[in-house]
Amino acid sequence: MVLDDSELLSKKMDIDIELIQAVRNELEVDAKVSVEEYNQARDLLAPYVREKEDGTYMFTQELVQLNQELNIDIDTIQKLQYEMFHQNYLIQKGELEEVRIGGNIKVFKHIDGRIEVPYNIKVNELNDTQRESILKLMNYNSQDIEKMFFEIEVDIIKNGGKKAIIDSEEENYVITSLPSWITDFSGWTHYSDSVPGNYIHTHYVRVERSDPLGWPLRNHIGLAWSERQERKSNTDYAYAQYQDGYGWHSNNTIYSVTNEINGTYARWDVNDPQTADIAFLREDVYVSHSYDGDQMAVLVGYGHNFLPNFSVTIKAVSIDFSTIGSVQDYAPHNFRAGYQ
Repeated sequence: MVLDDSELLSKKMDIDIELIQAVRNELEVDAKVSVEEYNQARDLLAPYVREKEDGTYMFTQELVQLNQELNIDIDTIQKLQYEMFHQNYLIQKGELEEVRIGGNIKVFKHIDGRIEVPYNIKVNELNDTQRESILKLMNYNSQDIEKMFFEIEVDIIKNGGKKAIIDSEEENYVITSLPSWITDFSGWTHYSDSVPGNYIHTHYVRVERSDPLGWPLRNHIGLAWSERQERKSNTDYAYAQYQDGYGWHSNNTIYSVTNEINGTYARWDVNDPQTADIAFLREDVYVSHSYDGDQMAVLVGYGHNFLPNFSVTIKAVSIDFSTIGSVQDYAPHNFRAGYQ
């Protein structure tokens, strides 16, 4: 059957209306789904997603069945369903470039340079080379990737997007006066998505301690951002792991994350005989499309419980770190809003 122009227009309008509704539904469900829940669900649901002959994707079972079999919250499954619809729409319109990264693994590249992974891929099972290839497509360099660890890489890849343009003199957050037991303190700003009215950027900060202290210690890492950035609800996520004489272990049961209007911070405790630990904190922010290309400020801080308290201010926005103990060092970081 051949469609005439009016029927084609009607069909396109129906698809566009569906897409708009799907985006609205996704944003509505988005606020109910934490980053941790989303990251876990992506891999659990991957075996239940198949690629169709036309290159689009679909769940192999009804949402209610998946909810019952996998015990995943229905909001999380719906969020992935709406995202998949959006991806399918762009595939059908020819707006996603297919990029092969070896073997049977492929990813999609958006017109604005963002990278997106199909929903049938278990990101946790990608090998080091595959993860590195995807991160490099996202404009992260070898120095960036060396400073990341597995959980950060997985979070970035599942999030999709690309590294934001950095206008600071240094590529990453740099702090030069760290205490001797902190061997690395790094961070990145990521361009994650564009939704009606706003860009979504994700801020990451990572700290590593590699010397035994011999006494208990409470650590903090914090993020603060300038006034034209608005925190996206339910997107804070922190992870920590520690090393002892038996290897590395997850420490994510003892950290805490607290939000402020223009900032967020995480706390985790170190106890003897732990000999090393690594932690990271992330948060999504909205930036209005009207600020496209403008410089935005981010501030990161590291603190522990043996130093005086103080507050810091960036571009008329302050975050009071005194509530979390103390901050020894902090560093500003500028990125360019939008996809550029």
